[in-house]
Parts: sequence; C-alpha cells; structure tokens
Amino acid sequence: MQSRMRPVARSIVALYLLAGLAVLAAAWWRTGSVGHTAVLAMAGLALTGGLVMAGLLAMMPDPRGMVFFGVFFGLVVLPHFLAFGFMPERMLRADAPAPSFPAAAATGASGAVETPLQTTDLTAGILNARRATLSVYRDGSQLIEIVYDGDAEARMRFLAEYQNQPPPLASLAGHNGVLTQEPGYSTFHSVDGAQLLRITAIDSAGIEQRLRARDMPPPAPLPPQPLPEPIPELPMAPLLAGLLVYTLFVSWVFFRLSAWAAAHPAQPEATVLPLTTLRDRLLRLAKEDIPFTLLPGDSPEELVAEWRYADATWLDLMRARHMRRLVRFRLRLDEDHAEVRVREFQAAFDASAGHGGADLRYRASWGITFFERQVEGVLGLQLRDGRISHDPAYVYRFDIEEMRAPLVQLVTGAGWSWRPVMLDARWLTG
Repeated sequence: MQSRMRPVARSIVALYLLAGLAVLAAAWWRTGSVGHTAVLAMAGLALTGGLVMAGLLAMMPDPRGMVFFGVFFGLVVLPHFLAFGFMPERMLRADAPAPSFPAAAATGASGAVETPLQTTDLTAGILNARRATLSVYRDGSQLIEIVYDGDAEARMRFLAEYQNQPPPLASLAGHNGVLTQEPGYSTFHSVDGAQLLRITAIDSAGIEQRLRARDMPPPAPLPPQPLPEPIPELPMAPLLAGLLVYTLFVSWVFFRLSAWAAAHPAQPEATVLPLTTLRDRLLRLAKEDIPFTLLPGDSPEELVAEWRYADATWLDLMRARHMRRLVRFRLRLDEDHAEVRVREFQAAFDASAGHGGADLRYRASWGITFFERQVEGVLGLQLRDGRISHDPAYVYRFDIEEMRAPLVQLVTGAGWSWRPVMLDARWLTG
C-alpha cells in the first residue's frame, strides 16, 4: 500500500505548490499586481502547506499520514480559495492608495488654498453687526470682517472711527483704506460695500497678499466621481446552513481519514484466529522482552498495553523533582469484523518541591500518533528506592514503533486488522 500511496502523496504536494503559484498568476492577470494582502496570504498559505507536506513525506515511513494531513488541510482552506476566486476585482485593489484630484487654484504664498488656523465669532460684541469674525492665518496675519445691513451703515461706521476725518487713503490690491505702519506690523482698514475690513500683517506686502486671497473666487467644485459598484449581499441563512453542513462533512472526513491513515490490514495469507486465541497470544507477548506491559481490560474483549517510558526522581538546584511519562493503548477486539480497534492515550506528569513552594503539571491527550521519537535527559542527583544513586543523569528514549510494531505484527499475522480510532464509533471512524 505504501508504494501505491506515495505517488498520491507527491501529487498532493504538487497541487499545493501549483495552487500558490496559480493565486499569484490570477491576481497579476486580473489587477496587474500581487501586492494585495489577501493575495499574499492565500499564496503563502498554499506554498507553505506544500513545503510542510513535502517535509512530512520525507519523514513519515508511511505516506498515508501525509495524505491525511494534505486532504484535511485542503478541505479546511478550500472555502477561502473559493471566496478569493469570486472576490471582485476592485476589492483586490483595496490596498492601493486612494486616487488624488488636482487642487484648486492657489490663493496663498505657497500656492495652496489657505484656510484660517482659527476663526472666532465676534458678532455678539459688535453693535448692529449682522456678522463679525476674526480669522488668524498661518503667516501670523489677522482678518476682521464685519457685515452690516447696508453700504451706508458700513461707511458710517468707518468714518465714525476717525471722527468723520479719515487720514489720506492708501490703495492696496484694488482696495482703498487707511494704512497704518508700526514697527513690526502694519494695519489696513477699509470699506468693501456693506463690510468693514481690518487686516493686520507684518508689512504692507502681507496685507496685499491677504486681500488677494480674500478676493479670489472660491475653487470650482470637484467633478462628480462615479460611485463604486455595491457589493452584492449574500443570503445569510443558506450560507450559514451550508457552512454548518460543510463543517460536519470535514469533521467526518477527519475522523474517517485519520483512522484509515493509521490502519494496518491483515496479512494476505494469514488465517483468521478466534478472539480467545488472539487474546491469549497478546497476553503471552507481555512475557517477552518488550518495553511495555499487557493486562486484561474491563471486559473479555478488551486489553490494555501500557508503557511507562520515563520515571525519575532527582535533586536539582535545591529542589526535588519527579517526572513520569506514559503511553497507553486500549485494545478492543471486534470478532465480528476481525478487527482490533485501538484508542491511544498519552500523559505526562512533572512535579517539583523546594524553596519557593511546590509545582505540579499534568498533561493528557487522546489521539493517533503517526510517528514519534524522543531522546531526553535530566541532570542532577538521582534518587532510586529512597537513596541517592551514583548516576549524574537520567536519560530516556522513546520510539512509539517499539510498542506498536510488535502488537501490529501479532494482530495482522492472526488475520485481524489493526485500526486506531479517536472515537470508537464505527459510523464515524469506519
């Protein structure tokens, strides 16, 4: 079976890599760019998945494990690729900068439309004024505009300020008014129809600039821009129902395919032995030179294989430490289908005590292990049977095949199949 599945596994790796390149090519063909966040995410997901699958194929002795990971991961990301394929082109350009429009005609020294830094309403403090404002600009100039009901009243207010004898008028930027120049600033006071104007700037050139900016016609409105096409609304109820059905399907594939990937069929020429005979052979296996124990389970068709592959107590930096590692196979012999259904359990326990208190850690998991090898060690004064030993370190080695291979060989040689499952439900795991 391994030789037949290896080309399938290579094809899955190739599909992931081609999918990543296809995403980049499609984005370039549709938009002329591959810099959109969604494009990079989808392409990176596919290319990274292909490289990871290639690594798994190189490490795993049985390619079915890689096929399981490839198919399941592909089903998980498939909706994302479908959504990307139907994504409107304008959404693929969302990361591009917003289009710019030409600015209106310049009205200030810098050539840009000037707006006041601050505008204050003075209407309440000016007698008979319809509107009065004080505007302060970036260059330090100030403009006071007072609007009256008519030209005559504005003219009267202007003359009253000079007791009807205004000084000689100066002309600046087409406006006639009183120009007062003091060290460090200049002021210009004039009448413009129903408005009184008072401008203060650093010099007369600054006053002229402010008058020209005031007289400049307002910028033309921008041409109307076409509205973007609305994104069509999706029917949420059918979408959520479809998503739920798809999630249940992917979950079923996960349980079913994981059991298939780890299963071992009976040897072709083997004769199917009765349940009692297989059970006795498994129990006799525990008397041989193997690193684990085999004990009867809770029922006649159940056995428990257990390997405590790490169990040590030692002293380290004024603390007493203890560790324990355990892997357990719970075997259920199904005589009707000539099948041994296996549930795998792993646990790790770590404890330490000393100055500063005690620390306890426990981890446990159910699942299917396709391959696992460990070589680890701890340094410190080893405690064995309540005494300090002369060994400065404790090293343990774990290879799950040392436990699984003898069991699989005995079971398949007896005409039975070996089937690891996460849940012992035939409709779900086969």
